[in-house]
Amino acid sequence: MSASVLTSLATIYATTTARDRLVQLSLCTTDPDTILLVATAITVATSSNHTAENSTLYVTEGVRDALVALSMHATTAESAQAVLVAFCQLTLSCANSVAEKLLFGTVSVRDAIVKLTHGAATTAGVLQCVSSTILNIVVDDGTKDLYRTPEVRDAWILLASAATTSDYVRLVASILSSIVSTSDTAKKAVFTTSHVRDKLIAMSLRDLDSDAARAVSMALCHLVGSNLNAELFRTPNVRDAIVSLSASATTCESVIGLSLALISVVDGSDEGTKALFATSAARSMLTDLASHATTPLAVTTLARAIRILIA
Repeated sequence: MSASVLTSLATIYATTTARDRLVQLSLCTTDPDTILLVATAITVATSSNHTAENSTLYVTEGVRDALVALSMHATTAESAQAVLVAFCQLTLSCANSVAEKLLFGTVSVRDAIVKLTHGAATTAGVLQCVSSTILNIVVDDGTKDLYRTPEVRDAWILLASAATTSDYVRLVASILSSIVSTSDTAKKAVFTTSHVRDKLIAMSLRDLDSDAARAVSMALCHLVGSNLNAELFRTPNVRDAIVSLSASATTCESVIGLSLALISVVDGSDEGTKALFATSAARSMLTDLASHATTPLAVTTLARAIRILIA
C-alpha cells in the first residue's frame, strides 16, 4: 500500500465518528478476517507517519478496550499479528506522554499481549511489535509489577527463542532488563529460572553488535543483582556467555554493561565462582575489555569487576 493511499485512509479515519465506529465493530466481531481488517484500520489511523492528530484521537480507553476485545477472538496468526501491530502503533503514539502510556498499564492489556504473542507466528515483525509495545508500557514500578508474572515470563521465553539478530536480541533483552530492574528480590524471582537463564546464554552466543551485547549484559546484571537465586547464574555456561559477549563489547557503554554483569555474578560469591573465571579465555576477555574502556566510568567499572575477581 503506497504512502499516498495510507495518508488518504488516515485522513478518512481522522474523525470521532470513524473512531467510534471502529470501536463498535471491535466489540461485536468474532471473525478473524474482520478482526484483521479492523485492527489494520486502527493501525493506519494512528500511524505517526501520517496525521499526528489521529494519534491523540485514538489514544482513549475505548480504543484500548476495543483492541483487548479483538485479541480475544484473534484466533489466526494473521489476525493476532494485526492486533499486535495496532497495539504497537497506538503505544508508540504515546511516546511523549507518560500519562497516555499508563492508559495501557492494565491487566487486560497485559493478558491480551501475552495471548497474542502465543497466537501469532514468531516472525521478525511480531518480535518488533511485542517488544516495542511492552517497552512503551512498562514506564514505572506499577506497570513493571503487572508484567512480573509467570505468563509474561513464558511469553518472553517464546520471544527469546526467536531472537536471532542483533536488533531483536537487543529488544528482547531490553524487555527483561526493564521488567526486572529492581532491588526487590521477590519481584524478580518469577524470572529467575533456568529457562530464562538459558535463553540469555543462547542470545549471548549469537553474533551480536555492541548495542545488543550491552542489552544482554544489562538484563543479566538486573536479573542476578541482589538476587537470592544468584547461584543459578554461577555456572560455566554463564561464564562462557560473558566471555562470548566480550567479543562484541567494543564501546564504552557495552564495556560498562558487561562489567556490571560480571560484578553481579561474582560479587558475594565463594572462591569456587571466582575460580570459574581463572581461565585463559577469561583473562583475555578482561584484556580486550580494557582496550575499549576509554572513559572514566568504563575504566572504574571494569576495575571494580577485576578487583572483585581477584579479591
